[in-house]
Amino acid sequence: MKIEWDESDELGLAGFTATHMLTAGCTEDEGIWVLRRALVIRSLEMQRGNITRAAKQLGRHRNTIMRELAEFRIADLPRRIRRADRQAVLQFRRKVQAVEERRSIA
Repeated sequence: MKIEWDESDELGLAGFTATHMLTAGCTEDEGIWVLRRALVIRSLEMQRGNITRAAKQLGRHRNTIMRELAEFRIADLPRRIRRADRQAVLQFRRKVQAVEERRSIA
């Protein structure tokens, strides 16, 4: 069985429960694969894309996480997380700068 992922949900787990998986004919191995993928993604998000800290959080070696990223076809995820984080910081700085400019004008 091939599981289709919803692009709007990074984990691909929106409303995905064990009942849904069993009803769809998902095997135990496929269910475990989905859970492993979700854990790696969530850990990387929590650690802001830092693979070493994510591996430590999951109790795995960094190379294992790298291998899983390739297996899950999300090898670029840490880079995307860090880029999004940098963009959020820059956006926040711009907003602060705009507020400070408005205060100096008034």
